Amino acid sequence: MTDDNKQYDVNAILDELQSKGKTEVSEEIPVKKKEIFKLDLDLDSEYGEAVETAPVVRREPVLPEEPILPKTEPVHIEKRTKRNVQNEQSIGCLKALIYAVSVLLISGILAYFIVVGGLDYTGLNRSERTIDITIPEGANTQSVADILLDEGLIEQKLVFRLYAKLNGADSTWQPGEFSLSPNMGYKLLIQNLQAAKARETVSVLIPEGFTIDKIAKRLEEKKVCSAEEFYRALAEVDYSKDYAFIAESKKQEGYESRVYKLEGFLFPDTYQFYEDCSGETVVRKLLDNFENRIDTTIRSAMSNSDITMDEMIILASIVQGEAATRDDMQKVARVLFNRLNNKAEYPKLQCDSTRDYIQRIMGGTGVTIKNTTYDTYERDGLPVGAINNPGLEAIKAVLMPSDDQNVAGCYYFATDYDTGKTYFTKTYDEHVRICKRYGIGMYG
Repeated sequence: MTDDNKQYDVNAILDELQSKGKTEVSEEIPVKKKEIFKLDLDLDSEYGEAVETAPVVRREPVLPEEPILPKTEPVHIEKRTKRNVQNEQSIGCLKALIYAVSVLLISGILAYFIVVGGLDYTGLNRSERTIDITIPEGANTQSVADILLDEGLIEQKLVFRLYAKLNGADSTWQPGEFSLSPNMGYKLLIQNLQAAKARETVSVLIPEGFTIDKIAKRLEEKKVCSAEEFYRALAEVDYSKDYAFIAESKKQEGYESRVYKLEGFLFPDTYQFYEDCSGETVVRKLLDNFENRIDTTIRSAMSNSDITMDEMIILASIVQGEAATRDDMQKVARVLFNRLNNKAEYPKLQCDSTRDYIQRIMGGTGVTIKNTTYDTYERDGLPVGAINNPGLEAIKAVLMPSDDQNVAGCYYFATDYDTGKTYFTKTYDEHVRICKRYGIGMYG
């Protein structure tokens, strides 16, 4: 035992003190003997205090409880076979093919819109024909694009709207009437639609009996539209979709051989047109007037006469070309019906106006041209189409031919175009004498 950690026997110390008489020990206080009280003095402690040594208790380490895992089905690992590998490769190839096709499809669509949109934007390879449109008050870009698309001025509405948006054209559209062409391109179209201006109107008289050629010439003279534009509108636009009488006419035998399909349906009247408008606008205005003027009264009379619209207009055009007054028109209509009702003896109408029509249109060089589709000296019955555009009086004359007994049995007539008088005869010999006397008809 070292000096730093000494152990003392208490009982020995007490005995020594008692022997020296320095202390008294009470008998009442039992003293446990041979009970050693040990002090561990940690002299190196900071405070030098005595610390009782506690007995060391060894405990077994407590291990954490093993977690209870949920029961799972055993994983079945499929054995990779040659067939599995081939299937996986096929699926991979299929996915790659689908991806490639998708990329090509998207690329094709984008390329299409770029090409078509570019052509639409520039107006390249687009028609030069003039189209009249009306922009209403307060129209926005979407409604303007709809109008342009419906009228055939643009083909890509979305591209046009995007272009207008990027160029600040929204809310700049001016209301009014505009004459535009598909070949203008977006820039010029927008410029025109942003600059509304008052358009000059012109009054145009189209007389009864005018042919399409004469109408075209007058429209050009009045600066309504060019003759070329008018002819293009007649030839390129299908009006049967909007006009039932045109659709009915298309069903007639020989329709395709007509010189002008709409001859007879361009109603003669006085019209108000804008200058420099489209040929289609002019044609539709004339057709609209025809549809309005051929009212229920005329249609009812036509039905009672057991005659088609086409037959009525063809006959009316001949009446218009052969007679000048209402009374003479009704008499001429009677003679025509007399022949049509006696085809065995008079198979041909033999009207000069039908021969003159084809000569004026297809001649022009002084050379006589025969056309069996129109010339009633060559053709039995009616010509294949109308020879002019008849007025209302000629149409009514066909529906209500004369009941004058002087012409009831007549099969011939000849008109003096200088005086406007028409002569009616029952026999060919009488007809020849009249023509020779007045220098008309075959002697004209």
